[in-house]
Order: sequence, then C-alpha cells, then structure tokens
Amino acid sequence: MNATLWLTPHPSSAGSRVRAISVDVASPATGSLLLVYRIEGDIENLRIPAIAAAATAPTDELWKHTCLEAFIGARGRPGYFELNFSPSTQWAAYRFEDYRQDMRPVPCTQPPAIACHSGEALLEARIGLRLEALEEFQGEALRLGLAVVIEDMEGRLSYWALAHAPGNPDFHHPATFAYCP
Repeated sequence: MNATLWLTPHPSSAGSRVRAISVDVASPATGSLLLVYRIEGDIENLRIPAIAAAATAPTDELWKHTCLEAFIGARGRPGYFELNFSPSTQWAAYRFEDYRQDMRPVPCTQPPAIACHSGEALLEARIGLRLEALEEFQGEALRLGLAVVIEDMEGRLSYWALAHAPGNPDFHHPATFAYCP
C-alpha cells in the first residue's frame, strides 16, 4: 500500500489558515505503517504544540488541539482503531468495538516514531508505527480514515478528512473511512 491522499476541510471550517493537507501512506514492512502528513499554509499562525517538547508518551484528549489522526478497521467489520499524534510526539491509541462504542486504550509495546519539521509554510510529520494490535485484521482488506484537527492562534478549530459525514465533524463515522487499499 503506497498512496498520497488529500484531505478536505469540513464545511464548518471556514477561515482556516491551511491551504492544503496531504498524507503519504506506505507499508514498508509487514505489520508496519508509515504516515507522512504535510500541512501547507500560514503555519506561523497555527497553534502547534512545541515540536519534541514532551517525551513520547501516550496522552488523552490530543484531538482538542492540533492533532493528526488515523482510523483503521477491516472492511465488513464494525470494530476499528483510532490513533492520535501530536507534533509534540505525544500519541494515543484506542480500540472501538463499533461506531463510538466500547472505547479502550490499546497498549503499545513499541511507541510510534514521530518526527516533525516546521517552517513558515509547511509542517511535516513522519509517523512510523508497528501495528501488532492490528493483527486481528491480518489477511483482511483494510479501511482507513485520515484526519487532522488544526487549531489557530485564536483558538478556532478546523477539521480536515479524506471524507466527511453529514452534519458536525465526526471522524469516527463509517463514511470517513474512505481509503481502502
């Protein structure tokens, strides 16, 4: 699986300081995933957690601020994983049995490798993952949802995803799992 995917803003995300967001998706080895998020725009006016300011550690509620997200499930099955990543290198991994049901943290024996670089017009985050928790989907066709929450300096949030469900932003909705490699 190798692809470059483009995210679109939710209609409620007017006034975003972001011009474009792309995500490169690759599986360089069995059981691993490489995601490269590229956010283009007025980066200096986005509220981005200090890059590598915190030790890589699982942290809840990253989605309340600038956050990179991936949702992974198997086609035809209701369960899925939610993965959150911050430019600070904090991360979170959760398992859901069905749409927003029975959430539980996923222990990771090897934390994700997160490397971020920021400039005036580009923020790039490279995230390498070992996916031992996804072994339950081994041999099944996957479905993937990619999303980004952007917070600007005024505290306004914009929501970007491969696809959006009707209504309020909702990255968990099955319609947002738009990439099926």
